[in-house]
Amino acid sequence: IAKISEEKEKHGDKEECIKLGIQEFAKDMPERAFVMQLKAEDLTNEEISLRIDRTLPATKEFVSQTYKKFRPYIEHCREGNK
Repeated sequence: IAKISEEKEKHGDKEECIKLGIQEFAKDMPERAFVMQLKAEDLTNEEISLRIDRTLPATKEFVSQTYKKFRPYIEHCREGNK
């Protein structure tokens, strides 16, 4: 039983860590955080391109770079959970 609650606690900590990472990312890069939110809402790159007023190729690149820039904000959340 202790093992189960320990796992839940780790999972909760990880979720909290990711939430904080998203908040920090949004402070540092609000436009990129907005694009991530749109992706989370299952919008296509084409729909996003209309929202952010960029061409489709530019939007695809922007989305790709956004994920790369976001990774360091949550990388530490995975440590010890492998």
